[in-house]
Amino acid sequence: MKTITVWDILTILVLLVAVGLIIVFAQIFINPQVAYNPLPPPTMVPTVGIPTSTPTLKSLPPTWTPPPDEGNKAARTTLRPSQTGPPPNATVHLLYTYTITPTGMPTDAPLPSNTPIVSNTPLPINAASPTSTALSINFATPTKTLLPAMLTSTPTSTSTIVIPPPPVQNTSTPTTTATSTPTTEPTIETPPAVPSIVWKATHEDGDLREWQEHGDFITQGSSAYYSMITSPAHSGNYAVALTIDTEGYSSSGDFAAYLFYWDQLPGDAYYYSAWYFIPPGTQPQDWWNVWQWKSTYNGSTDNSVPMYALDIREKSTGQLSLQLIYRPDIAEKIDYRQNILYVPTDQWFQIEAYYKKGVDNTGQVIVWQDGTEIFNLSSVKTTESDNTVYWSVNHYTDYIIPNPSSIYIDDAAISTERLGPNYTLP
Repeated sequence: MKTITVWDILTILVLLVAVGLIIVFAQIFINPQVAYNPLPPPTMVPTVGIPTSTPTLKSLPPTWTPPPDEGNKAARTTLRPSQTGPPPNATVHLLYTYTITPTGMPTDAPLPSNTPIVSNTPLPINAASPTSTALSINFATPTKTLLPAMLTSTPTSTSTIVIPPPPVQNTSTPTTTATSTPTTEPTIETPPAVPSIVWKATHEDGDLREWQEHGDFITQGSSAYYSMITSPAHSGNYAVALTIDTEGYSSSGDFAAYLFYWDQLPGDAYYYSAWYFIPPGTQPQDWWNVWQWKSTYNGSTDNSVPMYALDIREKSTGQLSLQLIYRPDIAEKIDYRQNILYVPTDQWFQIEAYYKKGVDNTGQVIVWQDGTEIFNLSSVKTTESDNTVYWSVNHYTDYIIPNPSSIYIDDAAISTERLGPNYTLP
């Protein structure tokens, strides 16, 4: 029998220690947090539970037409900055006088020589012959899709023409030395002829059928609409309210309600007339287009351009004034400014204009406000190559106070003779 030596005992002890170490390391590997682990791992930071968010997708406002009695939105306290454009290339100051043309078709006349600007004096509303000075303006005109696309907007300004009021005629009677006694013949007064009305819209049907037979109602922005009203009405029982809300949504940034006449008339020259009512407190912030003529070239309405537009601007005194703009959609546009009459509010006033077609600077534009001539342009370009004319009365701007804002239109007409403010449509 073999004797157990010291080396055998030591071998057994080494094996037992090795087995024990294996067991200890296995337990530490399985559970590093055991008490006898000499190098326990650091305590884990508690996991923060972050809730998942549900995004809210933005959507465009609906394109439905709100009812006329929808409540007003709160007026915004901070005004949007006015539009800016590229710096002007040149400023042209062409001053000329002109002669007021009575009833009948006006004739073209070359522009007279320049005359100096008369000093400015305060003007009452609808003054007969006040002094003329320049008014500041920055106007942009739309181009909105119309059959199928008729309108676009580029607010720039380069040229300015200031139109002074007509000269005061000398009413003194010259001294005569004739020795014979002239024979006095009785004066026979000829009654004025009834103007030939080509088209009219008195709105007495209580709808827009008079416009829709020759044009239509067109909008920009989801908030624009029209409504037939009984008060205020210029004559009869109905007028049209054109309403926009410049705090609503518009893909172009502009808001408009147009009444368009786009049928082509056989003649080259007509008188256009409409009555306006602007509520008190209406404040355009930059430009405000209320009237325009457009033309097309290449026979496509997609290529229509605004030729001349009437813009209403607010002066520093708070009074409103009409401006005439040639081609407001281009950098070379021309602003015709006047200080002859202010635009009244809270009462009806008439805008009447004579517009003669002219592709090669053979056209003419004359504008009267309540029977007083405020613009007269001869030998100017008024149509594009296809010699078409589209006319609209409208409520069109990028921002105006209040919101929503309404203006009222009544007794629109196209005729071959001047109607004047005292004529009542049949």
